[in-house]
Amino acid sequence: MPERLRVLHWHGDTMGLPPDATLLAFCGRYPVQAFRIGGSAWGLQSRAARTTTRAFCTSQAATWEEHFAADGPRYAAAVTRMELRPGQRIMDMGCGTGLALPALRTEAGPKGAALGVDLTPAMLTAAAREGRSDLAHLLLADACRLPLPGGDRWTASSARA
Repeated sequence: MPERLRVLHWHGDTMGLPPDATLLAFCGRYPVQAFRIGGSAWGLQSRAARTTTRAFCTSQAATWEEHFAADGPRYAAAVTRMELRPGQRIMDMGCGTGLALPALRTEAGPKGAALGVDLTPAMLTAAAREGRSDLAHLLLADACRLPLPGGDRWTASSARA
């Protein structure tokens, strides 16, 4: 994948299996419904994805930080590669417990804005418990269904370790 990728999703769209990915789910109409690359990158496309994601993340939220806290430097490096500018509005879609939010907040600076969006209340509760609500606004929402203004007003982040 390139370092920068702009995406738009339509329900009729589908995807191919990326190189080195393991196919996890498929159906006749959409041959790639879920895949995994390595141990931490997952892709999902299905009507049940929201329910499945919320169920999985709810069960993992309480221990997420202890499993991935050491990934902080990787998130910071990924954010640095994004070449963000102070004053920008930055959104981390699917922020989970907000591991990337400290680095994103730093890049946005005091005049910028940071927003962490996640589908799972338990993940946002964990993010707030870690003090990340002091760094960014946390929003419970399906990031794929947000009514966002067009143009360059928000920089969407998928900074993942």
